[in-house]
Amino acid sequence: MTHSKDALKTRTGQLLYRHLPEEYRYRDTGTAAELGDLEAYLHGFGDLLDLFRATLDQAYADGFAEPTDTGAASQVWLLPYLADLLGTHLLSPDLDGTGAIRRAELKNTVDWSKGKGTLGVTDDVADVMADAETVVVEGWKRVALTPRLGLPPFSLTPQAGRDLLAMAPQGTPDPRFTSRAVRTDTDTGDLQSFRLLSRDVNGHAIDENINWVLRNPGGVPCFPGAYDDRSVTTPDIRRTGRTPPGAMPRRVRVYVQPQSGFFEPGLKQVAPSSQTVKSWVQAQMDLGIDPVVIGPREVYHILNLNPDDAPDRLTISGGRSLQSGMNVHLHDLNFLDTIRVRTGAELSLRDCAVERVLVEQSTAPDAVALTARNCLFNRLSGPAGFAKLEYVTVMESTLLGRIWASDCLFVGKLDDPTCFDDGSCVRFSRVQPQLDPEHCLFARALSNTVRPARFVRRPFGTPGSCAVREAKFGEPGCGVLDHSADVEIRKGSEDGMEMGTYHDRGYAARLIALERKLTDQLPLGQELQLTHDPMLALAPPTPK
Repeated sequence: MTHSKDALKTRTGQLLYRHLPEEYRYRDTGTAAELGDLEAYLHGFGDLLDLFRATLDQAYADGFAEPTDTGAASQVWLLPYLADLLGTHLLSPDLDGTGAIRRAELKNTVDWSKGKGTLGVTDDVADVMADAETVVVEGWKRVALTPRLGLPPFSLTPQAGRDLLAMAPQGTPDPRFTSRAVRTDTDTGDLQSFRLLSRDVNGHAIDENINWVLRNPGGVPCFPGAYDDRSVTTPDIRRTGRTPPGAMPRRVRVYVQPQSGFFEPGLKQVAPSSQTVKSWVQAQMDLGIDPVVIGPREVYHILNLNPDDAPDRLTISGGRSLQSGMNVHLHDLNFLDTIRVRTGAELSLRDCAVERVLVEQSTAPDAVALTARNCLFNRLSGPAGFAKLEYVTVMESTLLGRIWASDCLFVGKLDDPTCFDDGSCVRFSRVQPQLDPEHCLFARALSNTVRPARFVRRPFGTPGSCAVREAKFGEPGCGVLDHSADVEIRKGSEDGMEMGTYHDRGYAARLIALERKLTDQLPLGQELQLTHDPMLALAPPTPK
């Protein structure tokens, strides 16, 4: 095996070679393809010395949470030991194996310790741990209190004295005014600002920082129970329930922005012709590529666009079909229509969303026609097909001849005609309670659950006609678990994390870690309440 001479060069070898007298370098003549003998000899030493230097750099980086100036970062397995030196425990999940999430938690530990229990630190902990925008509201500020010693003074400033709502009795909203968050151009600080993620015209991710203020605090709240509801009420002593409990002096509520999942607002949508895609796949197969990998970059190549301009995710419209003999792997794509897997074809999916996959008969009993991981389906069909599913959510019906499923969410009907007789297996998954445990072994498996899946609610509709509901397929938030979902689903996978599509993204795991972290951060006796707030998915209006 030959290497280019540039590949053989080392940093230390070049330094040694430059320190030689010019006469030696002049006589050390190489060729266009090979180094000179003396230079190659020094690069041999340089290779070993570079390894020594890299070892020393890594040893230095291992003592810090943040990367060094050279870009070296501490090894992941050392992070808990560094945290122990600071007297803390890392609770964030290591989702990608790089330790980036835990490193962010570690580097903020000292600052969090200095302001432990304060409102600003609580908000910062929530933003970092949840990797989502949050708004923190102290419960005592929303409880109707009578004046007494120890509370803030109740005298009004001259400016507040001209406010009609300032002198209104607490606990009785003034119906002449509506209270809600509105946008402002002034910097309101971290406690009254949040980011909204979207996409530009080319489909690339952007975020907008929104500063907001509360308009008419004493008026009737437009959205009761939302992050901008500051109406005061009597204490709510409830602790559990589908509807989050209300305000209580010893309760701190953290409103969390619901994640969009695979269907982020503004995703770029394209529609390459089926014949063009088929010809491109066949050309790749003729080159001996197996399987043929198609992602956003490859889609841009098929459309004769610059692959370097491709976003990290695309939406594809129009039905697709895999012909016999094709072996295709798709990733980071959303399909709004049906993908048909013909007999003899193989389809593997990762981080994809498909409205419907229709699997025809497998060529052999053990021939897997569909393999999916971290995927979202609306429907799965194929009474004679064989599919392997891992971390998959199916929103509606599932009808397959044979299925191997692990850590999946079957929200709708799971209809396996022959059940367990043909070797089907469903483990650590959510199945519907209508399955007959006498005929389906996995219906009574202890690792499975029949608890209902609850998903985040978001506002949908047009101006003047809006509804807050769970997302349908193709809408932002589809398949994202709500924090009120049953613990058997949020912690029901084999590794103790959430079942379904977003297992590897760790939406539920990060909120669970946040709950544990804030329980330790808050003052003694304070109770934490986490809730997804649909209104944080919308930008407040600009006052006229």
